[in-house]
Amino acid sequence: MSGREQDWALRRLVEGHEVQLEACEFRGYRRGAFEALSGRTNGDRKLALLDYLTGQFGNGREVWQGIVEAKRPASSEFLSYADLDLPPIEWCWKGWMANGLLTILAAQPGVGKSLIALDLARRMIHGMAAPDGQPFSARSQNVLYVDGEDMPRATKERGTAWGMNLGALYPMLPPEYGTLNLEDGPQRDQLIEMAHTIDPGLIVVDSFATVTPRGDAAVEEVRPVLSFLKGLAQDQNCAVLLIHHIRKRPANVIAGQKMDMDALRGSSHIAAAGRTIQGAEIVQTGPQMDLNGPRRLSVLKSNIGRVPEALGFELVPVGEDDVRIQWGNEPAEWHEPTEADKCAEWLVAYLESVGEERPKQIIEDAEEAGFKRTTVYNTRRDLLADRIESTAGRRSPKNKWRLVEGSGG
Repeated sequence: MSGREQDWALRRLVEGHEVQLEACEFRGYRRGAFEALSGRTNGDRKLALLDYLTGQFGNGREVWQGIVEAKRPASSEFLSYADLDLPPIEWCWKGWMANGLLTILAAQPGVGKSLIALDLARRMIHGMAAPDGQPFSARSQNVLYVDGEDMPRATKERGTAWGMNLGALYPMLPPEYGTLNLEDGPQRDQLIEMAHTIDPGLIVVDSFATVTPRGDAAVEEVRPVLSFLKGLAQDQNCAVLLIHHIRKRPANVIAGQKMDMDALRGSSHIAAAGRTIQGAEIVQTGPQMDLNGPRRLSVLKSNIGRVPEALGFELVPVGEDDVRIQWGNEPAEWHEPTEADKCAEWLVAYLESVGEERPKQIIEDAEEAGFKRTTVYNTRRDLLADRIESTAGRRSPKNKWRLVEGSGG
């Protein structure tokens, strides 16, 4: 029996009821209590139990009171999943953000996390499509922006430059000379009251580090705020987007190494709390990393649906001092060229200059350029099969290689 069931049985005995139980079914002090009650008349049982417990514990009266006030076990109250009346999961942005659940957006500083959040707010406020063309499905077009970074002037100036209806964007700002703390009761109440009044379709929390006073390294540090945000999302049935940072990546990160869940900074409980987790990163599209270059937004984790295809975005200038997001397809990642890649580039440039040439002469010229005969043939077969054709049969002495007409690019 559970402790609750044992206490209930002892209470029943104290109240004069008979129970069909044996002492071996009780554990610890409860077994001694059962034995102290056995054989007693109804009027003596309370006193007998109190005498036994005060002899065993310094706080015996408190233990006694816990038993005589024990509640009926809840075994008859347990529900199956069939009994639960739960609404279906609804997507705010299908595949990316769900209503009533917590979404996390993670990236390094400077990638554009706040820009993404503000662009999503702009699109929702103005009834526009999501970045991939899907419609938003939100309870309202209002957005509540929890500005832990304390950047209201920058947000207002940017929103103005973007032509946003700022009347539908509501900030929650830190107290004067203070910081936001979503473990703090009054500040939580303020956020709840704002959400109930504004009825937002999206709540943005920017950022996790600025609303968690105890840090993010241990589960006991992050659980209170994450639990609160999950409850707020469920209570409001709206999307909650929490902006978070990733660990610092070394300067020599290999091009093509995409962000994964291990990149998230802090306790693993953060990754567990988000139902969908988005990652934004700069994509290296050339030999040198360009910090102003194209970026990628992808779903790193989803517990509630298929992972959508990644999106690309760029930061394009607006006026003299600002930027905005321009969405598109995922940019192609640059990789260190292989010997075959270099040979293919040489071979295409060679045929563009000569028009057509006998294979024997091509091989001789390729060897002078540093490419082996086997590399040339393998490159044509594996990389350029649709770009290079023969003018005659392979064994014909008149055979030459040439570029397929219209195959440039």
